[in-house]
Amino acid sequence: MIRFLKAITLAGLLSLTSAHADSALSLLADLAGHWAGGGTVTMANGLKERLRCRATYAVNFLALSVQQSLSCASSSSTVNLTTNLEGSLDGSLAGSWQESTHGKAGSLSGQVKGSRISMTATGPGVSARMAIQTQGRTQSISIRFQGVSNLTAVTLALHKG
Repeated sequence: MIRFLKAITLAGLLSLTSAHADSALSLLADLAGHWAGGGTVTMANGLKERLRCRATYAVNFLALSVQQSLSCASSSSTVNLTTNLEGSLDGSLAGSWQESTHGKAGSLSGQVKGSRISMTATGPGVSARMAIQTQGRTQSISIRFQGVSNLTAVTLALHKG
């Protein structure tokens, strides 16, 4: 389950559109490339586990879309995620995610305002609210899970390079 939640967390990093075309293109440019970093997952019983992640973002500037390939590992699990998102110039975004290690999949939707992305991820047995803040070569991600019995939150910091 930790793997699945890590995947959802990082899927939020793919948010790539904004309320204005210039912001959308700027955010796309910021996402494109290789990212790495880590964070923590918090269990319902209060225990925390460290995460290490690597992501690659392939950006299509003309279509305002991005595909993410993500691998994360903790001391007890790994995750392999592919995410596809499409944005619009009104700041809305929508897409899908698929986690191959556990055979899970679902949908993503949200809104971009400036450099802040607010999203909802859903799938069988899970719902999560995400906030992603991108500043240059750094992203901070906060996820709060709803309806997941053993997980409550994930926080990540990724760096481009």
